[in-house]
Amino acid sequence: MIIGDNMPKEVKQLNKGDVIYVSVIRPAGFGPLHYGVYDGYGGVFHFNGITPDSAFIHYSLLKDFAIGGTVEIDPCIKIFSPDEIVERASSKLGDNFSGFNILTNNCEHFAKWCAMGVRQSTQVIKSRTFLADISGKIARFSSAVGKIIKKRIRLSDGQGKKPGKDNPA
Repeated sequence: MIIGDNMPKEVKQLNKGDVIYVSVIRPAGFGPLHYGVYDGYGGVFHFNGITPDSAFIHYSLLKDFAIGGTVEIDPCIKIFSPDEIVERASSKLGDNFSGFNILTNNCEHFAKWCAMGVRQSTQVIKSRTFLADISGKIARFSSAVGKIIKKRIRLSDGQGKKPGKDNPA
C-alpha cells in the first residue's frame, strides 16, 4: 500500500486503525521510518518532537505526516478493532507517552502499542540484531588479525624458527 501526492484517491486505500509509516528522509524513501496510526478521516496520531524532551503524541493531517514522502501500511498483527486502535491513540493525544527514547519508546512503539497492546519496534530489533552480528564479525576479524600479528612477531624475533644448526633450541 503506497500513497503518493494524489491524497483524496489514495486516502481511500487506507483503513481506520492502520499502522502507517513514512521514511524520515522524505522523499528519498530510505532511512529510519516515522510511524503513526491512521484515524480513517485523513488524520494521523504520531509520537514526535524536536528533542526527546519535547516529544509528545500529535495529531496531524496525513499530508503533513507524509511531508512529500511515501506512506505505507505496516502489516503488524492488530489485536484491537479499528475503533479501539484509534481510541487508544487519541487517548494519548498531548501525552509524552512515558518519554521518548529512540531504543525503548519511539513512534513505532507508540503505533504498535495502539494496535497490539505491546510497545514494540521492528526497527530497533533489526538494528540490535545487525549491530550484534557486526560486532561479532569485528571481534572474529580482530582475533584473526591478532593471531597473524603475533605469529609474525614470533617469526621476526627468531621464536618461530625450528631448532637446528643455526638456531639452537
